[in-house]
Amino acid sequence: MKRILIGAALAAFMFGSAYAQSATTMGNTTRLKTVLVDRTQVKDASTIRYTMKDGTAWQNSLKSPCTTLPHNGYIYEPTNPDSICGDMQRIKVIQTGEVCQLGAFTPAKPAQ
Repeated sequence: MKRILIGAALAAFMFGSAYAQSATTMGNTTRLKTVLVDRTQVKDASTIRYTMKDGTAWQNSLKSPCTTLPHNGYIYEPTNPDSICGDMQRIKVIQTGEVCQLGAFTPAKPAQ
């Protein structure tokens, strides 16, 4: 019984730690854990907002405007499947095939 409780406490700690670590920074690059992204919102041709499951939010300013992005969905070009990498990741607009590169992630205010 004692082992079960210790195992459950360890699992809860690890699960909680994952939420505390929804984003990591290596050098100048911020990476968001894909499994912890709750939703994204395309604000305009240059900005995507990422809201995490823990309520924190990040904004990404694309390297250059992605003109067809506001009207179409997008997919990520393969890099690391576990994270979305600022300044490294490319996205592809589904209907037009336009390819754009993410810029730096910056913390955003939580939605009201």
